[in-house]
Amino acid sequence: MTFNILSRLSIALAAFLFTYIANLLFSDMSLQAANDYLSNPLHWIVFTFYLIGVSFLIDWIFRKINETSTWSYVSAYTLAGIVIWAVLFITVLFDSFSWYFFVVIYSSIYTVLGFIVFYLFLKVFRMNVKKILMIGIPSLIAILFIVFTNPAIKSGFSSTYEANTYHAEFDNFNGEEPVWIPVEEGQEYEITIDWKVKNDAQHGLRVSPEVHDMGELAIEENESISYEAAETGELLFFFHGVNIEGEVTFTWEEI
Repeated sequence: MTFNILSRLSIALAAFLFTYIANLLFSDMSLQAANDYLSNPLHWIVFTFYLIGVSFLIDWIFRKINETSTWSYVSAYTLAGIVIWAVLFITVLFDSFSWYFFVVIYSSIYTVLGFIVFYLFLKVFRMNVKKILMIGIPSLIAILFIVFTNPAIKSGFSSTYEANTYHAEFDNFNGEEPVWIPVEEGQEYEITIDWKVKNDAQHGLRVSPEVHDMGELAIEENESISYEAAETGELLFFFHGVNIEGEVTFTWEEI
């Protein structure tokens, strides 16, 4: 039993890594989107505990009904990849059925793809201890490397902090970069982000959840950010882009 679990876990990790590559291809090579996908704890649970458990359940049911066709297995894994999101997003159903349907199908794309790849790997490879190590360990190392390093393409990238300013320039940037903004308890700040990106390539801003824990953030009409700090510390912002060229400047000052 332990061998079966470990063999399926190694294949599940390989399938998870495969979906990361698929995410890159289908998101116009957005490293930020693909890295976020791989770092999501829920996706880890889906591709380990849930997928392995479902694989044993499918095998047990099909043995009971004497079903062996590949199409039946593919259909079962496809259904399993959809059901998990249908359950997790069930509360959305009470607001809008059409939105619920869209969210479930959209969330299922990579899960279904990964589950089918898992089944095909399981069918093709005759697992032994050596193959478990050859498949599982490199896949796990690659996944952990991506999660902890958050890789990005930085061609001609340079950045500087000054008194109340952060400035970055880049010839080609694909990924996500952190920006730390110091604040003091009881002070109110105006934060502005000035983008100068050529060709209007895909780019944006993300705020760490801790920012909301440290104070109150509001978006003003002029698109600047108003922030009232409840404690002293550093706010963590991220800017991201997909093969963008240009520069971005963060400026913050007390109001």
